[in-house]
Amino acid sequence: MLLLVDAFQEAVEDARRQLSILEGRDVSVAELIERSGLPKSKRSAVYYHLNPNIQRKRGHHVPQDIVEALSDVLLVPYEQLAGPARVAAGFQEERAGSHPDLPALVARYLGDPTVAEDRREEVAARLLDVLARNAQRRRRRPE
Repeated sequence: MLLLVDAFQEAVEDARRQLSILEGRDVSVAELIERSGLPKSKRSAVYYHLNPNIQRKRGHHVPQDIVEALSDVLLVPYEQLAGPARVAAGFQEERAGSHPDLPALVARYLGDPTVAEDRREEVAARLLDVLARNAQRRRRRPE
């Protein structure tokens, strides 16, 4: 099964890994949600927004209060999650001198239900070919 991780989910997962390293033990998603301080009635919504198995046809719109609560718990600046949340919702994040988040763009394209499955497979195969050729070139270069 293809997981449809978007930019927001990837940013939360990266921050969760960093928090786990900082604390010296695995911090689960359930524990993050528990620590968030959100009311119990809102916690299922957080699970929903962190679930990579859900196809979202019109982008992934994460409520601001969830972004704020998770950024507080993950000990990261709000913007570190808000930017990827905007990207997941379908907005382009452009900053002077920055490059687009290519993995997030590829994940969004490959998870787009409006793109035919054979087209997604073709694009994925081309990307793998480009990466393989790039790796071969790097191996051949003398250091």
